[in-house]
Amino acid sequence: MSKKTLLAATAVLTTSYLYYQQHRLSTLYPTYPIPSSLDPVNRSDNPFTTPNWMKSDAGDLWYFRTPRKVLRDDKAQSTTTHTREELDSWTKAFWGSWPLKVEGRIIGLLTRFGLGVVTPHEGTKSEYDERGRWKGTEVGTRLVGGGFTVDAVDHSPEAPRHICRWGSLTHSPTSSLFIRGGYHTLAILSPSTLPAASLPASAQASDDDILLVFASHAVYKRPVPPRINAQGEEEYVSALDYIPDSTWRDRLLGRFHELYSRILIDLAVGRMGLSPG
Repeated sequence: MSKKTLLAATAVLTTSYLYYQQHRLSTLYPTYPIPSSLDPVNRSDNPFTTPNWMKSDAGDLWYFRTPRKVLRDDKAQSTTTHTREELDSWTKAFWGSWPLKVEGRIIGLLTRFGLGVVTPHEGTKSEYDERGRWKGTEVGTRLVGGGFTVDAVDHSPEAPRHICRWGSLTHSPTSSLFIRGGYHTLAILSPSTLPAASLPASAQASDDDILLVFASHAVYKRPVPPRINAQGEEEYVSALDYIPDSTWRDRLLGRFHELYSRILIDLAVGRMGLSPG
């Protein structure tokens, strides 16, 4: 086999594999709108990094659905409530994946050389304590080399959430990036808590299952007009539905973030010992 033939065969196999993975992830984790119940701005508490929760311009949601009994063996508890251990397991599995560890090392290295990748918030905690224990489930902890800060951890039994803030939460038309910052939310939900639009047509809202949710809210460099749905309610547009003054680079970055989010969910599901299919 000639060198050119070998290179061509390698290229075809690599392209086929990448296409297969992209199709697999898109099928397993479709993009859904974020319900108002997961909007940080509707929370009654205060975030760690800012005086108030900031309104985002767009957002996307992905989830993995699994039988509740896979994560816990407590049949005595209500099927509509969730435990602290469930949220902590999902949080550790997500933020502990190897891509985020690599990202954290890169951010930490760049910050060490004064490149201003992240802006430290006074009083934040390190990701690990002096004994090497992970502190990512505590408010005020900086994750991924300081790129994210835990703004709130809610262990309410109906919808426990872990919310991190990244980047700037204010608009700036002169910004070089179309996305300024936002919130990343991990949550444990019952299928019945999501609107019908966020569930496949074939799915039944059975509370024998739970949803491992990842939601990403984004603040654009320019404000985005709200969209009103058929029920007359204001809802977030998808991060890729409308990007003001977008360039092909902006849309490429948006597509990458969508794919990267699915990869992180898939790895987190695997780290929890679940089978994503």
